[in-house]
Amino acid sequence: MNILITGASGYIGKQLLLKFFSNKSLNISIILREHNSDLEKLSHKTFINDYKNISSLENIIESQDIILHLLGLNEDINKNDYSEYKKINIDLTYNLFKIAKLCAIKKFIFISTIKVYGEITNNNDFFSINSKFNPLTLYSKSKLAAEQALKLCLDDSDTNLIILRLPVVYGSELNKNFYFLSKIISKNIPIPFKNVQNKRSLLNINNLYDFLLYLFHNANCISDTFIIKDERDLSLKEIIVELSIRDSIKIKFFSFPIFLLKFLLLIIGKKNLSYKLFSSLIVDDEYTLKKTGWFPKYNFNDVNLQN
Repeated sequence: MNILITGASGYIGKQLLLKFFSNKSLNISIILREHNSDLEKLSHKTFINDYKNISSLENIIESQDIILHLLGLNEDINKNDYSEYKKINIDLTYNLFKIAKLCAIKKFIFISTIKVYGEITNNNDFFSINSKFNPLTLYSKSKLAAEQALKLCLDDSDTNLIILRLPVVYGSELNKNFYFLSKIISKNIPIPFKNVQNKRSLLNINNLYDFLLYLFHNANCISDTFIIKDERDLSLKEIIVELSIRDSIKIKFFSFPIFLLKFLLLIIGKKNLSYKLFSSLIVDDEYTLKKTGWFPKYNFNDVNLQN
């Protein structure tokens, strides 16, 4: 099976590429904007293309069975310039899908975000596949706009469009937020998060890989939108405990007013981090489980996290 991956140099892409390449049933091709010897070793074919001339990709795409589209500007880049998000997250994605459709690619898998529904969930609420859209950042707005543009292009198409709305993905390499927590833990000082009662849905990279394999090999999986996550939702304290176990550090929590913690993060320019640390973002994957029969096998303590 021939799989073409865009965005292989990103946080998710690099970890998936390592897993895909070790799977002998997959023939992996990647598109890079510039040569990267480490990534090129993990693909069967590497194409160098800056995406400026999108039509030039037709010769690459026509030999593929599936496109996994990971490429995109994330929420930490060009925060105040929607034109950049539009150019990459919407226009490039749409034009790439049009070529996939022209070439009759079997499946086009688009990686979106759970944040098309909003940034936080309140109390015992959660985001499900039927929740009302409420994107609040330029990143999430561009992802939703890309989804809608792709769906408009589905008419008379032999290409199945599969959209995955993902919560925070983590793997063996720490993402920036977990790295921040790891640095706090490494100081071996009491941590002021005893009163934090939030919950976050997360996605182990192994669960994402496993679900993608399901999509690759299941011929009955047609155009649809899925939410996937780990079975367990974790609180901030539970995440810190798991990270401390990894680092063999015994930690102690103490109580401190949460509003003061939020204020301190605000004055040092970490408002977004405050949301991620103290708010809840819980998602419901019931539709995915019922529709596919797939089930997440891995949780936070099932990866060897590395700095």
